[in-house]
Amino acid sequence: MSLTVFRIAAPRAESFLAESVTRAAGVRLRVLETAELLAAAREATTRSIVLVDSDVAFDAATLDAIAQSEGVSAAIIGGRAQMPSGDCFGSMLAPERFGPFPFVLAPMIGLTGERNIASMFVGPIDVVARGIVTITRSVFLALDGFDSQLEQPFALADLCFRARALGAEVRCDPTIVFSCASDGPRPRRPYASLQLLSDRYGSLALHHEPEGVRRRGISREVRLSGGVRLRLRKPVADLTLVVHGTPPSDGGRFLDSLRSNDARIRRIVWADARALKANDVETAADVRDALREAMQVRGDRYVGFVRSDAELHQGWLDDLIESVEWGSDVAIAVVDRADPTACALVAMRLVPQHVQLARELPFATGFERFSAELVALRRGIRALDGTTAPAATMPQATDASLSVIFIAGSKPEIVRTSFEMLLGQTPTAREYIVVIPAGTETSRVLLSNYPRVSFVLDSIDPGLSAGLNAALAAATGDRLLVASDEYYFSDGTVSALLSAFERVPALGLSVPRCNGGAAPQGISEVSYVDLLDMKHHAAGRLTAFRRELTFIDRASTVAFAIDRRVIQSIGGVDERFGLNRFAIEDLALRAQAAGYRVAMCDDVFLHRYAASYSLSPIGHADEDQTLWNAFRRKWSVPSGPVGVYPATPMIDAGFDPKRQYVPLRASAEGALTSGALAAVFIGTIEREDAWPAASDALRLFFKAYGAADPVVLVIGIGPQGPELSDIGYRLRKLLTAAEIDVENSMNVEVVALVEPEAFLASLPAGPRFIAFGARADRFGAIERTSNRSFSALRSLLDETVETR
Repeated sequence: MSLTVFRIAAPRAESFLAESVTRAAGVRLRVLETAELLAAAREATTRSIVLVDSDVAFDAATLDAIAQSEGVSAAIIGGRAQMPSGDCFGSMLAPERFGPFPFVLAPMIGLTGERNIASMFVGPIDVVARGIVTITRSVFLALDGFDSQLEQPFALADLCFRARALGAEVRCDPTIVFSCASDGPRPRRPYASLQLLSDRYGSLALHHEPEGVRRRGISREVRLSGGVRLRLRKPVADLTLVVHGTPPSDGGRFLDSLRSNDARIRRIVWADARALKANDVETAADVRDALREAMQVRGDRYVGFVRSDAELHQGWLDDLIESVEWGSDVAIAVVDRADPTACALVAMRLVPQHVQLARELPFATGFERFSAELVALRRGIRALDGTTAPAATMPQATDASLSVIFIAGSKPEIVRTSFEMLLGQTPTAREYIVVIPAGTETSRVLLSNYPRVSFVLDSIDPGLSAGLNAALAAATGDRLLVASDEYYFSDGTVSALLSAFERVPALGLSVPRCNGGAAPQGISEVSYVDLLDMKHHAAGRLTAFRRELTFIDRASTVAFAIDRRVIQSIGGVDERFGLNRFAIEDLALRAQAAGYRVAMCDDVFLHRYAASYSLSPIGHADEDQTLWNAFRRKWSVPSGPVGVYPATPMIDAGFDPKRQYVPLRASAEGALTSGALAAVFIGTIEREDAWPAASDALRLFFKAYGAADPVVLVIGIGPQGPELSDIGYRLRKLLTAAEIDVENSMNVEVVALVEPEAFLASLPAGPRFIAFGARADRFGAIERTSNRSFSALRSLLDETVETR
């Protein structure tokens, strides 16, 4: 066997198997660093060399298949790499017509369990899969090996590109099967490598997948958490077709021509009451109304339309689907650019929710405006002849107005420090809306003297989500910067976060990196020791990763910038979660389902104070199992570790405004039921160890009474009891576990308890009852309710009302 096998980098345990396999086959195995490969190749005497990554396992069948492939003319041969994400057959140069580079490296991953998939990928390819690469030794030497300027997988891509430029063939042979322990290392500087490849090979012909692959589905680029980009094969998305124009005399023949495609049309709507009556054909009065209804839900689905007099060739719909999937940002495919309303297909996942087909304009004019709005957002239009609408030019800095929403729930020194940093970086902000919880008069006094500051008092929600929704409703800026005081914005970070909107017109949210947060935003390898050191760290990222961003499928920090149009389209935060990672992840999922992107600005680093130090009422909940369970119920996520779920199916399902819009608020100030109270319940928690008994009583009261009942529960927290800032978080856990909305729960007030006399003097008027705690030696004069059931507490309320 005329082969020399080089295992790259440190061998894993599997290499012992590989060593015995190669020895039995009479093939020499050497373990080398990448930098040593070129010199070793010069010493080798075999026709071909085999490069094996350190985490690859293979057997004798793999070597046999490699030996069989030696007879083909290809200079570089790859195989079928079995990775955790699926079977990879290599990468293609996927066009990125409306991005910063002309192409991206998009791995082609086979669908799990698909039959005869290997036969579809045989043949020339742009870049072979990582893991095992067979290369003719003379070609490897002529190319001087790998380019040391590039990280993997870009170095392998560069090797394949240079071989193709020499006229050599790069081929995939799926009979060469091996397994990789991982999907490969994530490059630290992918943009720099892509820029270098773009400069060198931007004019290369783009790879076209085999016809068999195209006919059995679509190949779509997806972005996973952490910015990982893959090109996955998937079935054709759901498709609705709207027909407009006068029905032809032979309606059945026309319908047959509509269906002469491999792709299945799920729903046909004919915008004419005279249309042929058929089981799978609906009718509508107007094409604009029919299309608006079909386009209401975004997500991974197509909406097409065709005029009844259009000349349709066989497979016309398949061609439109292939055209709209040609690039990652092509939103519309048309048969004829000169007559777009004759036949077109729209990829709804790329249409932001605020872009609508105008009902008041004629159809042709309305579709022209609809298309122009998408082009301005760098969502492209492509015709079957291969021409595309001119890409929108890179937008210049805009004069978009800014509103700052500041969540002030931490201890006063944190509030002041964080707010002053924001104030110094946003001199042109239109307004500062500060959300504060009830009972934080110190924070109000601290911030009230700053200009353009208004306050939203949240006396409804201990998690401050009601206050944020009221602030979102009150904000008037084109862009909204939402910042919890837990996050410290160093110099330059605000402008860097906002500049992402200038580079990505269809951006919905831009989010930062931070310490200790959830993936993908969290960075664990931070080592600064004080505030000054942290500022240097943040400044260093601004320089090292200047203007770099990564599109992600989830966001988790209560520190982000959002386009006002997103709020108008999807509403505010879901108050069942409070204000924490679950609320922000839910907001980001709904935004993406509505057609907006979420970008993580790699150059923006924010320091997040520990919850134990900031005493923020929203800083405790990121790993809370109860809130995670509520998130799972909403999104139908199977059980698993906190925060682990596949986001793609949620986004692909699309945003339904009728079901998923979250209304904003006019106010976040709770008000007790008008009129005199029928009961004032008193509970005290004087020590931390009294919380379990108090929580049992609280569950009962929350189930017995609601917001409309004329009762209030006043909880006094003693000096040795839990932190006042922590009570809100604990109350939300109880409510969420009982599946009770905060807004609909009974009226609760939490106050500090030092002297019983002062505590009692602060209570509202009404009959008083001890609910829990409240030692007899301090509150003995007040009746203690012994009711410990739902019905008994309701009866107590009825009796109290009758005696008034």
